Amino acid sequence: RSGRTRRRAGVEQVLVVAQGALALVLLVGASLTVRSLQRLAAVPLGFEPDATLSLTVRVPAAEAEGADELLSFARSVEGRLTGLAGVERVGWTSRLPLSSGIGSGSRFRLPRATEADAIGSTVSMASDGFFEAAGVALLGGQGIDPAMAADEIVVNQAFADSLFGSVAAAVGGIVEEAQLNEGQLEWHPRRIRGVVASVRPGGPRNGVRPANYLPPERWPSREIGFALRVPGNPSEWRAAA
Repeated sequence: RSGRTRRRAGVEQVLVVAQGALALVLLVGASLTVRSLQRLAAVPLGFEPDATLSLTVRVPAAEAEGADELLSFARSVEGRLTGLAGVERVGWTSRLPLSSGIGSGSRFRLPRATEADAIGSTVSMASDGFFEAAGVALLGGQGIDPAMAADEIVVNQAFADSLFGSVAAAVGGIVEEAQLNEGQLEWHPRRIRGVVASVRPGGPRNGVRPANYLPPERWPSREIGFALRVPGNPSEWRAAA
């Protein structure tokens, strides 16, 4: 009996030590998790999610066959959303912030630079009200305008920094875009109309990448994401939207 008691006491001591070790591991793990979440929360996303309600519509071919019908549909929805009481601004894009997928892209370089010096850039459609509706800051120059010239583009800060080193140097600058013409690579000049903040695709864990934006007239899309700038809690406008 005394032997069994000693063995039981030893087991209890082992269990107490194991419980203490597990508690310490959980405590350290929880502390690291909280610190990681705090760091992620401090990462700038490039837009203001707290006051933005977003929704995505995929327009079937039966509803809109060509680019003109797609634009007419998008403008009609934009007008109806703008008419909702309390909505401050509405814009639309082919790729909302935090959306999945890599999107379409192109390559850009400075004039007379080599092909090896070119950078990759994702391209998205954005209406003239999208940046304001989504809270994407205009850092320099001008934003999207339906009447902007055919050779003008709006780029993000990552694009400006990659080729020009700063936002101020990029505004009004000339870059060349790669395009294939009958299998031959050609470089066409583009003028940077403005620079906006870099939006992190997918969330704070992902780094920013160069991006450029075109007006809907030059880049129609069946995948249309609407952004609504609203006061207070965006979920209050969800049902109406």
